[in-house]
Amino acid sequence: MQDSNYFAYFSYLLNPENRLSLVIGSVFAKYQIPDQDNADALCQYASPTGSCYSAQIGNNIYNSSNYPPSIVNDNQHEDYNFVIGALDGTYSQDTKYHFDVFGTYSKIHYIPDLIGDLIYTGQATDSKYQDASGGMQFDISHKIGKHDLKTGLFLQDERSIGNFTTYAFLANPDLTQVYPPNPISKVYSNAKTGYTFSYYIQDDWHILKKLRFIYGLRFDYIDQFVKTDQLSPRASLVYDYSKSTAFHISYGRFFTPAPMLLVTKQNASILQGTTADSIVVSGLSPDQVGYFVLPQRNSYYDIGASHRFSDGTSLMVDAYFEEIHDVLDDGQFGNARVLTPFNYKHGKEYGINLNISKMKKYYGAYLNFAYSVARAEDAIDQQYNFTLDQLQYLQNNYIYMDHDQTYTFSLGGYYKPLKNTTIYTDNIYGSGLATGDYPPNYTHGPSYFQTNAGITEDLFLKAFGHTQINLYVVNLFNNVYELRDEGIGVFGPQYAQRRTFYVSIDKMF
Repeated sequence: MQDSNYFAYFSYLLNPENRLSLVIGSVFAKYQIPDQDNADALCQYASPTGSCYSAQIGNNIYNSSNYPPSIVNDNQHEDYNFVIGALDGTYSQDTKYHFDVFGTYSKIHYIPDLIGDLIYTGQATDSKYQDASGGMQFDISHKIGKHDLKTGLFLQDERSIGNFTTYAFLANPDLTQVYPPNPISKVYSNAKTGYTFSYYIQDDWHILKKLRFIYGLRFDYIDQFVKTDQLSPRASLVYDYSKSTAFHISYGRFFTPAPMLLVTKQNASILQGTTADSIVVSGLSPDQVGYFVLPQRNSYYDIGASHRFSDGTSLMVDAYFEEIHDVLDDGQFGNARVLTPFNYKHGKEYGINLNISKMKKYYGAYLNFAYSVARAEDAIDQQYNFTLDQLQYLQNNYIYMDHDQTYTFSLGGYYKPLKNTTIYTDNIYGSGLATGDYPPNYTHGPSYFQTNAGITEDLFLKAFGHTQINLYVVNLFNNVYELRDEGIGVFGPQYAQRRTFYVSIDKMF
């Protein structure tokens, strides 16, 4: 695997009230996709019978006995870049503003193992995704008496292109008979220029000394693979019972489009009569398939309280409920490590969060606990990525979503043994993510525990001034744990990050 990451941040004070900033970042990764030893797992969703196509091909080249799954060599290249230029400042004592312009460029290229993918999945698709965007954001706030007014807008122009070359075998209409020996190729593409416009206005009204009412409206409009909009009200009531105790209750409506880079339209006609016709594999007819991914629309309800004890310990508790329409989710439906978005018709999420913390000059500690449930039903687009059994079950049943984890604990803290030295640790326990083949996501995987640790040293060097050196270790004990190995959108076993070291040097000016 080849991996490189670059990040740079520059800041310049025009005067005490105004600042220019420039942020640049780039991520590049080139890697081989891990092999699977289980041929049945690879072939499970490839054909209507769930068996490998090699059994029907009878060709020495395209035969699993001569080409075991352990030598399949699929590769993927990923490239992400962004640049942000920003101006922040104070226009007057009561007026502050933020303005930025940005640009992004992303590219994903999946390079299949032609022979291996044809043997086990009946198709091999060379996939290229490109996306470029540019835009701006402007926010301004102004204080008038008991009102803190805020308003802002967001504009973005985005171009997304997908180019695909699919190799597959000719087959009869129901894909029960394959015509060997040589595959054919199909070339197709899709491209779209999309536009996003958002505007909001908000008022933070200090009704009484201890009572605040924060309310506003946000309007979102998109013209992408779908054209739609939403007006979203939001409101929150905050009551400061005392200097140490506060209560809040909130409501918000949200609008979340799918990422254009990952949205592609299945070409139903060009792949007909081949083993790559995933619509037939799923048991559907073309008119039963929704091709365009919709933006998610959800209503969020929240109530909570916080208290600070005399010894500095803080306690916060928060309960939430979320009702979701056109639930936006994603999954890996094939060898390529590309997450394909899709929608469920309805979804619900609810839970409780608890935080206890105590922070002092030379030491500190925290404990977080979360209980959550995330469920959804009825896949309403991209159905060709599912089996017919999955679709029929989803029509009448809620399932756990792939990010559902019932219990999560995190515990950590820091300690300064010396004036310029800080040692810290973070420990995470999870009860296990949703998994299960059928019924889909019907259970949860095994629990896991991970310890991260780090040390920070502040140096005051004559030649360089104040310099900070940071060492951070993720998964300190190098525990191996599987997040999930089956379920909707899970093409193969997925594991958490192994032990990783990060080193950074910060120079203060």
